[in-house]
Amino acid sequence: MKFQVDRKKLELIVHTIIDECEPVELGQVKLHKCLYYADMLSYLNSGRPLTGATYKKRPFGPTCEQLLETVDRLVDSKKITCTSTNYYGYRKSEYTSLETPNSKALNANESQLISRTIQFVCRNHTASSISEFSHDIVWHSVEMGQHIDYALAINMIPVSDRPEHEIWADRAIQEIASERRPRKPSTLEGRTGGTLRARMASRN
Repeated sequence: MKFQVDRKKLELIVHTIIDECEPVELGQVKLHKCLYYADMLSYLNSGRPLTGATYKKRPFGPTCEQLLETVDRLVDSKKITCTSTNYYGYRKSEYTSLETPNSKALNANESQLISRTIQFVCRNHTASSISEFSHDIVWHSVEMGQHIDYALAINMIPVSDRPEHEIWADRAIQEIASERRPRKPSTLEGRTGGTLRARMASRN
């Protein structure tokens, strides 16, 4: 399932992530993962991603196809800087926000989702550990270099006993579900959304 990329919103969200992180907290790997999880969880919540960006399977996890051009536009407009530093023998991109992004263009639910994603990806993980974490059933379900369909997000709901999956997915999905108005259950890839939300709530 493909969506039209909202380039202005993608630019705003990339800028917001950079603005909320210290340069040492965020590199290119984590920035890719912040966008990926924010879009996928938004799709699970509303049936629509935040940005509509496209993601591909890469060796270090899912990557956003539009990220580099978005960073270039932010640099050109002097909203951020992007520098390359030596990080334990590897090259690491570091980002610094030069002005405050227009957060009013995001609604409360979007802002909360972005903040939770930043906390999980940037402050609970290293670049290495979030890459490993992203090698989940969704990543394994497509071939290297192929696009990751948003419909596969349903498989992000944990069925294993991995503590990190339970902490991250249970909390994020339950918080999202609690903010939604009741609606008629919908089916996605053979699974009923209402049934899945009930199963998530029963895990606490």
